[in-house]
Formats: sequence, structure tokens, C-alpha cells
Amino acid sequence: MIATDTVLNASSAMAHVVLPAAGFSEVSGTTTNLEGRVSVVTQKVTPPGTSRSDWIIAAELAMTMGIDLGLESSDDIWAEVARLAPSHAGITGEMLASEAAGDGVVVPLTGVTPVVPTVVFTPPPSQPLAPGDSYSLRLVASRKLYDQGVAVSTSPAMAALPVGSVLRINRYDFDRLGVAEGDTVRLTSPRSSVVVEVALDSTLPRGSVGVWFNQPGLCAADLVDATAPVTTVQIDTLGSSGAAL
Repeated sequence: MIATDTVLNASSAMAHVVLPAAGFSEVSGTTTNLEGRVSVVTQKVTPPGTSRSDWIIAAELAMTMGIDLGLESSDDIWAEVARLAPSHAGITGEMLASEAAGDGVVVPLTGVTPVVPTVVFTPPPSQPLAPGDSYSLRLVASRKLYDQGVAVSTSPAMAALPVGSVLRINRYDFDRLGVAEGDTVRLTSPRSSVVVEVALDSTLPRGSVGVWFNQPGLCAADLVDATAPVTTVQIDTLGSSGAAL
């Protein structure tokens, strides 16, 4: 098994060979976002050690196996994209480098025939939500920009940026439960039970509580029931001894 990555992680540690790839700001090329906007990526720093761009690693692996991809630069890759992808046809390197393309170039979508997949995913029939009782709340797990992902946690400059997760509650439920900002409660789902600090968040709808996913101090994945349409939780306040009241 061969792994290509910017840092060693749990998956690359299982590989027989790990090839170091250049990371963010260490490569040049282009990127296309969900809007279809093509932006130029410019290398700002030199990759450390023997790190190389992904396309260089792919080209050299192919050459080792006796196949010449015919790629010698990121410009060659873009030329192939513009030649083979109807959505990117007509967007040249000169156009992307022009002053008018400071915010990128949106790919032309007119005249492009969408490809109909041969296998169509049919979602399972929706299941009615079970009625909640007066003690139950719906769990909402969402993300912040910085979490315990590999890129952040392995960077000395960013490793301290994840803020940790608290249990965020709407003002209505905050008062109804009789908790105060900074109190510690026991949060129980069908899968697990954790002790967590609470915080006020009026952006959440009534009857819902929120946690940040992949943050230190609380593993939201332990609480979420992936087999159910929603995860219902209950909150128990704790006394000074830590026992539920």
C-alpha cells in the first residue's frame, strides 16, 4: 500500500510506503469551487524536504510503471483539463493570468450536456419522527472552521485554535431547564452519556441543542445515532456532588 499525504496520520501509518506531498501554499495550479469559479493557486513557500506536488508524484509513479503521462508542468495539466472537460473549454492560462480574472473565472455552462448517471441513488422512504416528550431535545451537530482535523492538529501555529465544545441551548430551553451559563449537565442520547458545560445560544430553535463536531473535550460522534432520522437527547442537571438532580 502506498500513501500520499502532507503529514503522517492514522491511515498513512498503515501504508508500506508514504510519499510526502506538498501542501497548502506549497504548490501552483488552479482550483475550481462548487460555483464553477476557477481561481489560480500560486506557490508561496518551498515544500520541505522531499515533498512534491501530487501531480509530480502521480507522473513519476506512472513512469515507474512504464507509462508516460506526458505532463511536465501544472500548465500541461490545465491544458488537458480545458481540452477534455466541456465545462472548462475556452478558459486559457492567459485568461486566468489576466487582470480581469482577479476573482477567478466562472466556467461556461451553456452548451454543456449533463451526464446522466447509470446508477441512480434512491433514498429510503422517509420515516415519521417519533413525538418527543417534554424532556427530550433534538441534537444538532455542526462544525467550526478550526477543529481536530489532521491539517489543524499537526500545525504548531493552528493546533491551539479549536475552541472545544460546549452544549449550546436556546434561551427558552435554558430557562425551562433551570440552568445557568457555565453549569455542568449530563447529556444522554440513545448511544451514550457525557458530562458537558452549557452555554446560551439564541440562534438555535426551541427544542434543540447544539454541539460542535470534532472538538476537544466532547466526542459528538459518540452521541449521534446514525440509524435514526434525528438524535433525541435528555439533559439532567448535576448537583455539587456531580449526581443528577
